Amino acid sequence: MIGRDVELVIVGDANEVAAVTAKRLARAAQEGGNVVLTGGRTPKQAYEQAAQDASDWSRVELWWGDERCVPPDDENSNYGMAKKALIDNLEVVPRAAAMSGDGAVPKAVESALRNLGYSSQEARSGMDSVDWKASPSTQEALATALKSLGRK
Repeated sequence: MIGRDVELVIVGDANEVAAVTAKRLARAAQEGGNVVLTGGRTPKQAYEQAAQDASDWSRVELWWGDERCVPPDDENSNYGMAKKALIDNLEVVPRAAAMSGDGAVPKAVESALRNLGYSSQEARSGMDSVDWKASPSTQEALATALKSLGRK
């Protein structure tokens, strides 16, 4: 296990969380590395501010932490929200490592879940839940689906 220092930051409200997060994202854009994005109102606010604070994200590789099985233009797509709030407002865009934005990954994940016996609706519901825990066989199916798309 790699040891890392952990810093606990306590703030007063969602606006302050967004401000602190935006500063950290802007710093990450300057330093480079991996950034995992998520959905929600507070992250959206942070992404909008981070885009204003740092317009060159060429040194960053983006990952999505909780994308749903919906097309990127769906109002429930965290990718779509991050694209509108952050990526579309940058002068130099980051590398997107885990989501192409064409809906292929959610479709492949949904297909993998259907192949395991889940209905299409169950697959979508499972992927919509940020607290959803995949069984080992589901994790294997998801890994296979992502590998088929050239992802690891």
